[in-house]
Amino acid sequence: CSGTITFDQLFSFSHYIFAPFIEFSPSGRYLYVTATDSLFQFDMHSSNIPASKVVVAIFDGFFFNPQYPAYFGYPLRAIDGKIYISAGDVNAFHVINYPDSAGIACQVGQHQIILPCFISMDPSIPNYRLGALPGECDSLLSVADFGSQKEMLNVFPNPFDETFSITLSNVKEKISSISVYRVDGIEVFHCAENANSISIKGKSGIYIVKVLTLSGKSMVRKMVKK
Repeated sequence: CSGTITFDQLFSFSHYIFAPFIEFSPSGRYLYVTATDSLFQFDMHSSNIPASKVVVAIFDGFFFNPQYPAYFGYPLRAIDGKIYISAGDVNAFHVINYPDSAGIACQVGQHQIILPCFISMDPSIPNYRLGALPGECDSLLSVADFGSQKEMLNVFPNPFDETFSITLSNVKEKISSISVYRVDGIEVFHCAENANSISIKGKSGIYIVKVLTLSGKSMVRKMVKK
C-alpha cells in the first residue's frame, strides 16, 4: 500500500546471462531465474538466500534447427500452478511442473510442450486471481461508475441482504447478460438475459456486478452484501 520496499537484499549473480527473467512459485517461497543455458532456484525462506541457489535444469542441447537453441527464456506462472518458460525463437515451452518443490523435485520438463508456431515470449496475461487485499489496498474495491453508465444502470437495494434487482434507465437499451463476481474474480452468478431478481447466497462483502447490453455497452457496479 505504501510503496515502500521492505526487503532489499542485493547479491551478485555470476553466470553468463543473455536474457535473465524471474518468476516466483505459487506460494512465493521459491524464486526461479532463467539464465540462458541454466535455470536456477532460490529459497526465499532461507536465512542466506544467495547461498540457497540450486541449478534445477541445464540446457539439454535441443535445437529446432542449427540456428535456434531452446534456451531458457521468459517464465510465466499459470493458473494451474505450473511455470511455463519460452525457449527463444523455438516452437516449444519448458515447464516447471512442481514449482513449490525444492531442487530438482520441481521437475523441469524441457521443451515439454510443442507449439504449432514459433513464439519468442510468453503471452502477457494480467493476473486477475490475486485475491482480495486488506482494507483500501485492494484496487478492486474502487471500481468506478462513469458518466452515462451511472445514469443508465440502476442496481438496488445497495447494500443488499440476499437479493437485488437491475434496471436500465434508457428504455432503448436491453440487457443481454448479467454477471456477478466476488472481489477475488470468482464468478458467482451469470444469466444470459435480463433477470428480475438476482440472489447471491455467498458471504457478506463486496461484489462486482457486470451488465452487458445488446448494443455492446458494458457497465460495472460495486455492490455490498450485508
